[in-house]
Amino acid sequence: MRQERQAVGLHYKSALFANIGLVHVVGSSCPPQQKLAQLLSFSGGNVTSCFRKAVVCVGGSASNNDAIHVTEKWVLDSVAANRVLPFDTYLLQPPARSQSPEF
Repeated sequence: MRQERQAVGLHYKSALFANIGLVHVVGSSCPPQQKLAQLLSFSGGNVTSCFRKAVVCVGGSASNNDAIHVTEKWVLDSVAANRVLPFDTYLLQPPARSQSPEF
């Protein structure tokens, strides 16, 4: 991808994440939210600030919405591989619920 960008110049935009749908990057992500969102955008992703609209949520912890929740590493590894990698090894698990006490 870097060689393609250098050949085209400043107007280069990858289509790597173009078919993923809306992506939300959690504010506490590492790399920082702004950098990760910029990387997704430069790679053809559609980034949204509203997690409820997102098809994929990157970073943080899984919540109850219907989005797929993945680690930041999914974005970085996909860019490095120049292909969208399967979600399965990058899935975030919802937080464990504590059991209610028995009465």
